[in-house]
Amino acid sequence: MNLVYYVGGSALTYYLSRNIASKTTDALINYVMNFDADDRLNDHHTVESISCMLKKYENMRDTNPAYESMLSVKQALQDLSDTIHKIKLKIHVHNNGYFSRFRTYDARKDNKKIQRKIDELMYRLDVFTKILKLK
Repeated sequence: MNLVYYVGGSALTYYLSRNIASKTTDALINYVMNFDADDRLNDHHTVESISCMLKKYENMRDTNPAYESMLSVKQALQDLSDTIHKIKLKIHVHNNGYFSRFRTYDARKDNKKIQRKIDELMYRLDVFTKILKLK
């Protein structure tokens, strides 16, 4: 009977100490990886300013040479807006999580994603304005 207690106690002790060591190591790694995390999201006002500009051209006819380019700008603008919205939701979920609220949200990867979307939008906008100047 003592052997059963000894084996059961040893197994329980092993399981608990392995779990505690694993969680401690995970917390230490999270701290080391996140101690310099940038929690600021580079939220640009690009969406609002370009939306206002495009309102001037909302009645453009489909026979205009710049029409397809305008649609391309609108699509890129919508893509940027959706990306920013999804990232803000992800930050909100992170800040309201039970354990994650104690960690700094690392927005560096999200800022790079937003910057890629902005670069694409600016490229398409540049093409659109160049086509408008040709007319």
